[in-house]
Amino acid sequence: MDKKKITVLTNSLKVAGELSNHTNIKLVVLGGMLDHSSLSLVGYDTEKMLEKYFVDKAFVSCRGISMEHGITDSYEFQAIIRRLMFNRGQKKYLIIDNTKFDVVAFSLIDDFNIIDAVVVDEFLNDKWIDFFESRNIEMIKAND
Repeated sequence: MDKKKITVLTNSLKVAGELSNHTNIKLVVLGGMLDHSSLSLVGYDTEKMLEKYFVDKAFVSCRGISMEHGITDSYEFQAIIRRLMFNRGQKKYLIIDNTKFDVVAFSLIDDFNIIDAVVVDEFLNDKWIDFFESRNIEMIKAND
């Protein structure tokens, strides 16, 4: 069976490590300053490199989401990169696990208007289902 050839653009060293042995994946790793806590690259150089690319699908995570305060992250430099990645994607997916709902982290990434879909690890409660449906945000449950 042929593996589909894709290009992955990332600032995460963990993601780069996981994908490095897949010959069907063209891997583009953004440069920059290492954030030791997340093992990702951030900062001015990362931003400038990211501005050169456009992606079909942007898969971006966060530290918290709140109906009142939007999509947030605990580290402002990471929030900037996450916002830029959303802005470079044709279709924007927010990847979030159940522990991040109703959490407000330190730095705003953006409001919910920036995303097209949310990928969750378990089914959402009715409050969040109604919230996403009212904004035409597709809900996708990740496979177990």
